[in-house]
Amino acid sequence: NGLTFTSASHDWIIQLGDGKGRVCNVFGYTFDVNPAAAVDICREKAATSSVLDMHSVPNISHHVYLNPAHEMTCDYVPRKGSWTSIQKLVEEVNFPIVLKPLKGTGGLDVFKATCEREVEAAVQHIFAREYGIAISPY
Repeated sequence: NGLTFTSASHDWIIQLGDGKGRVCNVFGYTFDVNPAAAVDICREKAATSSVLDMHSVPNISHHVYLNPAHEMTCDYVPRKGSWTSIQKLVEEVNFPIVLKPLKGTGGLDVFKATCEREVEAAVQHIFAREYGIAISPY
């Protein structure tokens, strides 16, 4: 069929060729056939959920909370903060819930919380490292 397949970096980088000089690169989850905005949307869990909702595709809803201490997001956090809103969401959704950074892959810093103490610990842990958090039902 004339197709070529080359991989590097433990298959994290893949090049697919058609034998006629055209090559498609795959870097992790990023295909060079996707525009940059589509890639960014796919990397951010809540943005992906919003786009899926716009097209009536079933998905798990994600609620976004921005880090009040992060220089990039602090101006977008209400002066009263987000903690009361997070607590209200937890009451509405009920336990268990999932808390995770807005961006990232591989399950890093993803927490399943079964009580308010675990929610608070997860929020503090994620906000110590990230600009935002996504909260969803389990």
